[in-house]
Amino acid sequence: MCVAVQTRNGIKLFHADANNMPFQDNQFATSIVATGVIDFLDDDDDQIRMILNEVKRVTDDQGEIFVAFIGFTPQNEELFRYVGAITDSGKLYMPNHCL
Repeated sequence: MCVAVQTRNGIKLFHADANNMPFQDNQFATSIVATGVIDFLDDDDDQIRMILNEVKRVTDDQGEIFVAFIGFTPQNEELFRYVGAITDSGKLYMPNHCL
């Protein structure tokens, strides 16, 4: 199920299943995963990876992906260091091609 939740300042917000988004490949220039989607997955790395890959699928190859977090668990930090999302200096960064 996908629901257009709100349009604000020309930006349309959707509420959809993060594991299986009802959108075409490369449909969006920017994708945002809201706080709580990944924070409350009990550190299930496979599910987190699946969600991030699904977000990548619906985001244009030249687009940007933003993921909001409440905080990192050690397992989340390990995963994000593995995919290059946390740099050696501790900054969070993930180009679309890293997923």
